[in-house]
Amino acid sequence: AHELRTPLTAARLETSRLRRTGAGDPQGEELISTIADSIAEDLDRLASMISGFASFARLPKPTLETTDLAEITADFAETFADAWSNITLHTEVPNDPVLTPADRKLLRDVLANLCENSSRAAADTPCSVHLTVARTGDGDPAIVVHDNAPGIPEAIADRLFEPYTSTRESSEGLGLGLAISRKIMLDHGGDLELLATSTAGTTFRMTFASGDRK
Repeated sequence: AHELRTPLTAARLETSRLRRTGAGDPQGEELISTIADSIAEDLDRLASMISGFASFARLPKPTLETTDLAEITADFAETFADAWSNITLHTEVPNDPVLTPADRKLLRDVLANLCENSSRAAADTPCSVHLTVARTGDGDPAIVVHDNAPGIPEAIADRLFEPYTSTRESSEGLGLGLAISRKIMLDHGGDLELLATSTAGTTFRMTFASGDRK
């Protein structure tokens, strides 16, 4: 990514030079401007991809501290209650703490990404997102995120966590959010899984390394 930034900068400079070449000739200037706009659009997309890929590569390792998933989930729902105009957040958390080593900031990033995806999938339709703290059948701590937005297309469901997989136009995102979110969970010793998706909604599960199994 670093090595590619220099030729990209040079290409931008040459694009500006191309625009100046057509100055004074209305017909030539219009043609050159059209070509330069097309080149600039491609350069912007490449620059955005490089920036996103560099961010993916520079993901920090989590700073693990004993964390109560019930508390952090409730806090997230309260803090981000008004973050998405078309989403209503609901929580279901146990009375007893669900403890596990975790990085609070990175977990908030994962939850925010999942909610952002729900918001975009719902578009102009009101959507409910339920955040449930539970344990897997093996007793591992987990946060289940379920929405009632339209589901994920079957064509991409199997490669959903691969970088650059997205249902959006390239101008709306690079498809790195879920890849980054899953890497964060893997770095926690857990995982991010797609449990189910259909026209009725989508369910993800964030699992963690076994914590306090009271």
